[in-house]
Amino acid sequence: MNGSCRTIAFAGCSIAIDCDDADSTRIVERLYGHLPAAGGSIPPQAHFRLGRERRGGDFALFCDETLEYRGPCQEMVAAMLLDRSVHQLAVAKRDGALLHAGCVARGGRAVLLPGESGAGKTTLTAWLAQHAFDYLTDELVFLRSGSTSLEAFRRPLNVKRGAPRPVAALLAAGDGDGIMNTPDGFLLSPAVFGQSTDAAEAEARLIVFPSYREGAQLALQPISAARTAMRLLASLVNARQLPEHGLAQTTYLALTLPAYTLTWGDLDQIGEPVRQRLERALGTPRRVSGR
Repeated sequence: MNGSCRTIAFAGCSIAIDCDDADSTRIVERLYGHLPAAGGSIPPQAHFRLGRERRGGDFALFCDETLEYRGPCQEMVAAMLLDRSVHQLAVAKRDGALLHAGCVARGGRAVLLPGESGAGKTTLTAWLAQHAFDYLTDELVFLRSGSTSLEAFRRPLNVKRGAPRPVAALLAAGDGDGIMNTPDGFLLSPAVFGQSTDAAEAEARLIVFPSYREGAQLALQPISAARTAMRLLASLVNARQLPEHGLAQTTYLALTLPAYTLTWGDLDQIGEPVRQRLERALGTPRRVSGR
């Protein structure tokens, strides 16, 4: 196996990654080998090049002409490539809402899990993916203006070190090819979840805002459309590219989809009753716009 080129596409944008050698190709395959091959109809937003400077030497990662990383650590260069490639896919201009959110689905009906770092978004996404939901993403979800049809960027799930016990058990059960160490934690391939579909598209039916607080009691509570819109604005990645900073898009979603906050202090609190309530809520009639 020598050099290779892979194109990664998401929500009308693409990036190209050129690999100069077998080691670099293996890194890219472990990050993105689960994604379907992208066609060449979308000009790449950015070109990445990854390779060793000599056999067994340091890796060098470039984005266009900018050196992003040089060093011997495969884990570091993998984490850097994932971070930079996600960034390039996120900054492209689009007509719709790009949310920083996890997303899981059941039968093509999706639960959006927006949240800031530290809110428990990735942890809750991982738990639901272990309990009969399909993993779509833990990072980026795109919804076109005036639509609840979504496209998720199905990257590896990024688990920080010190993960709660149920998530750590998933790490222990996974095979070596499905889990990559990084300086800050682990990257889990979607294949680790052994799910029923590789689809990254679904219909949004429910919004859940995760809220992890140490020592908190479990609470799953509905919230108003006004609060939903404000919280979605806080997770809107492309607000500066949209009219009124995306207020129309987030308001539409808030008026259309039922929304809850899920607070917990320990993952052991989230059991079958919560999973079943979320499954029932996926079938909850939507709010009537304007009410």
